[in-house]
Amino acid sequence: MGVVIILAILIYIVVSAAITLLIFIKSKRIVYGLLTIIFFIILPIWDVLIGKAVYSIACRYVPKVAIYETAETDGIYYEGMHDYIYELERSSDTPLSERIQVGTISDVFREAYGYAEAKVNKKTENAIIYQSIPTQFYRCTPLPPDPRGPQFQRMSCVVVDQPMSRYVVKASQKKILITSIESKRIFDRSNGKLMAEYCQATIEVVFPFFNWLDWQPMGGSLKHCPRGSRYYYFEYEVLKPKNK
Repeated sequence: MGVVIILAILIYIVVSAAITLLIFIKSKRIVYGLLTIIFFIILPIWDVLIGKAVYSIACRYVPKVAIYETAETDGIYYEGMHDYIYELERSSDTPLSERIQVGTISDVFREAYGYAEAKVNKKTENAIIYQSIPTQFYRCTPLPPDPRGPQFQRMSCVVVDQPMSRYVVKASQKKILITSIESKRIFDRSNGKLMAEYCQATIEVVFPFFNWLDWQPMGGSLKHCPRGSRYYYFEYEVLKPKNK
């Protein structure tokens, strides 16, 4: 892919130079030529420029980490994350409940919780295109270890009428080009009390060349503000598993 990007940049430079020269010859005004040059410089990178400006501002006002109260629980209920389902390619002899996966909720079981729940409103086959579905609540419970290794967490996920966990993790994300504003807020559902919150800004580390056309490979790294990956495991600091 690196060769393709280099080739695309070279073609872009040649085409840009030819068009700029043509405009300059036709108009015979230096200012038009300069404006054309500025246009061709900004066109491939405008999203990165704006995204970095937004990230710089967000880093000053968004970050917040606060724990007001902790608790022990058998399970955690999620809204705004783990909100999609997909089906594993397994034999039809395997029960549907063991083929259905709910987001990446299996990570919860590495922390020794008894169950995890989520409010689900999407499904996917490739983790790229999502289709809206009627809202359902799923409860997942861990199964005995997979013989292939601990990285393959087996679980059983079934639809339930209502979540059972007393505690809910509400996650949200607002994306502005390559910058995102993300938050996790943890509540006691029995009284609506806010127990903890974590807000962060992130920016995708991308090669600044027509990234806004989504033609480059996906899966780049992220920069965080505040730094570190604490955000992704924050609920485990607040809600401790009873049986750990």
